[in-house]
Amino acid sequence: MSQDPAEDRSTDASPPSDKALEHARHFLAEAREELSRAESKAAVLLAAQGVVVGALLAALMTRRWTPFELRDGVVEWTWWLGIVCLVFAVVCLAAAVWPKIGAGDSAKRRPAFFGDFARFEDAQKLAAALRMRDETDALERAANQVLLVSRIVRRKYRFIRASMALLGGAAALCLGSVLVNALLP
Repeated sequence: MSQDPAEDRSTDASPPSDKALEHARHFLAEAREELSRAESKAAVLLAAQGVVVGALLAALMTRRWTPFELRDGVVEWTWWLGIVCLVFAVVCLAAAVWPKIGAGDSAKRRPAFFGDFARFEDAQKLAAALRMRDETDALERAANQVLLVSRIVRRKYRFIRASMALLGGAAALCLGSVLVNALLP
């Protein structure tokens, strides 16, 4: 006994738009959780890099050793290239934890995200803009937020990945230059 798909939809408790809205809100919650995880990872990595940079600076300030003592010019350049990688790694993590406070082209849209609300000069103009919205906009609003939050998460993770790669390169270059220098006659 086969059922007609149209009959199957008519017996469903909620119309497709309600299901779509439910899915969008679920994905928004997941995207916000992932945003929180990305920011936590970036903050921890930035703190760890701060410790590494602080230890490096402290060691250099004691003047017991400086990179200028490296014997070979290539070895010294390798060290400095590693330092450049370390600086860019810190910059990438700083960019990952930098808060996004605007929604970019929010002036072209009706308000749907916290960044959109900040562009209003006063509460009356914001209230007027909010009155233009109704519940039929709920799916569009949720989809817009999922899109914006997902883009923020993707950007943060790209910065984290770049920073980790740069930090690995910095460690390899700096440690490698010191080891090669120790092996040179």
